Amino acid sequence: MAKLRKAFALMASAASVALASCGQGKPKIPEIGEDLTQSALEGQEAFDERIKDRFAIGSPVDLMVSELRKQGFEESTFEKEKFRTLDYRNDRFPVHTLWSVRWREEQGKITEIWGVFGHTGP
Repeated sequence: MAKLRKAFALMASAASVALASCGQGKPKIPEIGEDLTQSALEGQEAFDERIKDRFAIGSPVDLMVSELRKQGFEESTFEKEKFRTLDYRNDRFPVHTLWSVRWREEQGKITEIWGVFGHTGP
């Protein structure tokens, strides 16, 4: 398993360098998602913690939305009635990656927030 993780990390690193040299579109990884482990479980936990640390309960929603939009996040209509979502998607082959910030709010303040991070294959 460790060898497989190491091989995946090397492939991801090589793909990152190749894609960065193309200079197309938005960055492969949003600023708030940089340097996460590529392990789904560990990456998910780290991203959620990072989101909660950066955008604390009671923080103004408009400032969070503004900051994340500057990084390339876009509002999603997914589950809009239950909570709001800003997503950053990297749909470049061979691995599709999602960074998602989801929250509930009252009177313009964050009342609950969590981050979602993960990969899907072709």
